[in-house]
Amino acid sequence: MYKYALEDAHYAVDAWLFSRIEQCRKKRRDLLNGDEAIGTIELVLIMVVLIGLVIIFKAKIVKVLEAIMKKIEDQSNGI
Repeated sequence: MYKYALEDAHYAVDAWLFSRIEQCRKKRRDLLNGDEAIGTIELVLIMVVLIGLVIIFKAKIVKVLEAIMKKIEDQSNGI
């Protein structure tokens, strides 16, 4: 009786693993075919825009970060 239950559990685990492996294969195949992948050009353009924004607003970013650090330092000295 336990032997059959163990075999059923074993088959269930095997079926689950097989379905996961097939899902992984399908995802890999889709990525290689470019169905779900983000193109290199899009990533480069996003990086260029982000770097440009950082360069344009560098002074404001530095001021905000300095204010945050000053506030943290003041509050930590009060503890």
